[in-house]
Amino acid sequence: MKTERVLIGNTFPFWMIKRKVRIYPIEVETLRGIVCNAEKICSYWGHSDTREIAEEILGVKIPENDIRKPLALSENEYPLWNGMEFRKCYILSPNYKNSFRPALNGGASVDEIISWKALVVEWE
Repeated sequence: MKTERVLIGNTFPFWMIKRKVRIYPIEVETLRGIVCNAEKICSYWGHSDTREIAEEILGVKIPENDIRKPLALSENEYPLWNGMEFRKCYILSPNYKNSFRPALNGGASVDEIISWKALVVEWE
């Protein structure tokens, strides 16, 4: 069964959380299944270097015209992306080697990433 639409990014701005949320990890393979079965992938992914790696991991293309589209909050204080309200957001974030931090305005290479973490943020 296809999921209508999925909101995904490499992080989520916590300052935008104005309602009670539940945040929990899921397996990367589970996230892959969710995005592969989505009718539409909506992304606010911010970094092209990790986006390309994430596309390989997830087995889907993150639409180019979606890159860095900003998030907002709806009147109900849910994430709003391109006029669509979401009550769930998925995060695929790289885990870097100890003490590594990408340079300001720079990126990371595959060599600095040791694994990936998938999270779900659900709004109540």
